[in-house]
Amino acid sequence: MIKGENLGEKIVESAKAGFERILDLVYPKRCVVCDGITEEPKRAVCRGCEGKIVHIRAPFCMKCGKQLQAAEEELCEGCRTKRHFFVQGTALYDYGSMADSIFRFKYCGRQEYAAFYGRQLAEQKAMWLGAVRPDALIPVPVHASRRRKRGYNQAELIAAELSKHTGIPVNTTLIVRVRKTLPQKGLGGRERQNNLKKAFKIRENDVKLKTIVIIDDIYTTGSTIDAMAEVLRTAGIQKVYFMVLAAGRGETMNVRNCRVCGRIFNYVAGPGICPKCREESEAKFQDVKKFIQDHHNADIREVAEECDVTTNQIRQWIREERLEFSADSPVQIACEKCGEMIRSGRFCEKCKQQMANGFNEAIRPKRGQQVQKPDTQKGGHDRMRFL
Repeated sequence: MIKGENLGEKIVESAKAGFERILDLVYPKRCVVCDGITEEPKRAVCRGCEGKIVHIRAPFCMKCGKQLQAAEEELCEGCRTKRHFFVQGTALYDYGSMADSIFRFKYCGRQEYAAFYGRQLAEQKAMWLGAVRPDALIPVPVHASRRRKRGYNQAELIAAELSKHTGIPVNTTLIVRVRKTLPQKGLGGRERQNNLKKAFKIRENDVKLKTIVIIDDIYTTGSTIDAMAEVLRTAGIQKVYFMVLAAGRGETMNVRNCRVCGRIFNYVAGPGICPKCREESEAKFQDVKKFIQDHHNADIREVAEECDVTTNQIRQWIREERLEFSADSPVQIACEKCGEMIRSGRFCEKCKQQMANGFNEAIRPKRGQQVQKPDTQKGGHDRMRFL
């Protein structure tokens, strides 16, 4: 015979399980990596993305935890040249493999990702936490206005989930962000430091904590962590560590928002778009190129409509000399200097020659001075006939 209490518990558990199944049907679980619907409700990562997550492994920077390329290195470029206020830090993912995931978590309301992140941190960083033995986890605070706009603090969500698995308490009242700073992405190292001056303030008069771990989503130059660590150490905390979801490689990161899709990415050179949008743009270009090769008499509007690309983008490729109007095309573009109609590029041949002559005149050496002649044999961009 089943006791009343046990029967009641079983009914509640059964009801919860049924409710969760209904939620899975109405709101199916999405993959943390690609945001696609997972095959199984219990899975946080779909089978197609299991091998895409790149964890940081040795060799890594012994100070900040960034991935290093050479085993004989101990510190990354940033930690070799900069004095930090924290003792040590650790990161879970290589930034490139989880950039889109963290962007959705931080800016697109995917708060449910925190459960996966917290579990992974607890599993992968158990030994590190055991060695550090922190008294508390301190999530990086956001300014009140930014929290109202976003609706949550992503660092707090990570810390809360990590605390569930480790038992380490979370302290969200010790330090507060008192100054609304500019977003750190897009700023240089010195600009980041100046941006965070007097941004944090201790709210508790008697700080009894001795060792803490700061929790955040991304580590780039360390300016945010350092600004917090300096304030915390001044308040009497002896050892300040940090733990983040992701960090870039051992070189200095230049994090920006893609001007096409808004994703965060590590900018290196060229147009300010992320690798994914760059790949999509190149695929569009190849579609346009093939269509033109198959339809020699098509005009710009027809190419744009058939290839689902804007006429402005086509004209941009023409300016870059990747496409060219055919000699018999009624459509041409104007030279940016004199206005003469041309088939490709930015300037007509006459203006190009004038600019070249002016440049040569400006750099012409004085009598008797020897200079090395530039190599003029290098090829330019691939051209193709257009229209």
